[in-house]
Amino acid sequence: MGMDGTPGDMPRLGIRLHGGLTPQRCVELAVAAEAQGFASAWFAENPLERSALPALAACATATRRIGLGIGVWNPFLRIRRKSPWMRARSTNWPRAA
Repeated sequence: MGMDGTPGDMPRLGIRLHGGLTPQRCVELAVAAEAQGFASAWFAENPLERSALPALAACATATRRIGLGIGVWNPFLRIRRKSPWMRARSTNWPRAA
C-alpha cells in the first residue's frame, strides 16, 4: 500500500519467464504471479531454447488480469518453417531486372 493506502501508489512489478521452461510450468508461475498481484509476465526468446509463443498463448488462456508480453522476439528464428514466399525468396533464382 502507498502512503495514503491506495494500491495505485504501489510499484508495478513483473516477472520474466525463462524460455527453457515448459508451457505448463509457465502457466503455473503466471497464475501464481497474478494471484500475488504482479502486473506482468514477460517472455524472451533464446535461439537455443523453445519458442516463447506456445507458453505465452497457454498463459493467456489461464490468466485474466496479468499483462503478458514478449520482450525479445526474433521473427528470423521461424525461417526453418518457411512459407512458400520465404522459400522462393531464399533461392538463387534469377530475378527480373
